[in-house]
Amino acid sequence: MADNGQCIQCGEALEDFFNFCPEYGRSVTQEGEMTEREIIEMYFYCGFTYSCILQLMSKYHNINMSLSTLKRRLQSFNLARSRDAIDVDQIRKAIRKEMDGPGCLFGYRFMWHSLRMGHGLTAPRDLVQRLMKDIDPDDCVDENEGCPLIVQSDCGTENGNIAAAQCYFRVDATDEYAGEKAHRYGESKRKQRIEAWWSCFKKSRSSWWINLFKDLMDSGQFEYGNVIHKECMWFCLSDIIQEDLNYTRALWNNHYIRSSRHETVPGRPDELYYLPECHDSEDQKQPVNAEKLNEVRLHAADPVN
Repeated sequence: MADNGQCIQCGEALEDFFNFCPEYGRSVTQEGEMTEREIIEMYFYCGFTYSCILQLMSKYHNINMSLSTLKRRLQSFNLARSRDAIDVDQIRKAIRKEMDGPGCLFGYRFMWHSLRMGHGLTAPRDLVQRLMKDIDPDDCVDENEGCPLIVQSDCGTENGNIAAAQCYFRVDATDEYAGEKAHRYGESKRKQRIEAWWSCFKKSRSSWWINLFKDLMDSGQFEYGNVIHKECMWFCLSDIIQEDLNYTRALWNNHYIRSSRHETVPGRPDELYYLPECHDSEDQKQPVNAEKLNEVRLHAADPVN
């Protein structure tokens, strides 16, 4: 039992000999662990349905509860998806904050999603759209503990290492995509979907950073050919840019993909990825031997030797 144990329900700090909160009778948490409340809030703000929240909690956090219990938890945490009790001023303030940065390139759908995930605010989309117009009237293998069953890429030089690593990871497999068949080269036109995403990303997010750097160069504050300038920029902004990239990834992975006449599977990317069994699919992640992973990591760090 850690000294800094706290109650899941009320967050009250408890003495190290307590196993349960005397006020709520709930078990305490250890340092670094997400509490039940934090887990519920995380999935709620990502926009998952109640059914999906229950499945994710059971599968990845070993927390099992009924739908009625989840609803009671949400009520006690003041989490609701109704249109009642909306603080318009708070929503306007959050929108203005987003629009003062890269979020100024958002459409109202992404802004609505960003409010929910980044600020914990739920509001009707039409309200978000109206407020935006009022404010601006101009309008990886190690981490995943496995590798894919098969990878396809174009013949670009940067993909050679990916092809080699993928085939090496799968060399001892016995299925039809083992060894050299674990990777295949294809024409670039097969990547239209990901290329379209990059185009969308540039229009909705990265253009803000590009324009910022251009403005710094135009004003004479930043010289692209100056190594010291570039190192200083990297030192000052790398963590901020990475945080923004992570935020953009989270937004995209939790937005809802609608059904269409194309070969599109509807749903949220994270839900489709983490709960494939709920969509008549299977997890095709293949286990990777730790020794092989270390060899590939060493080769990537020092390809000459």
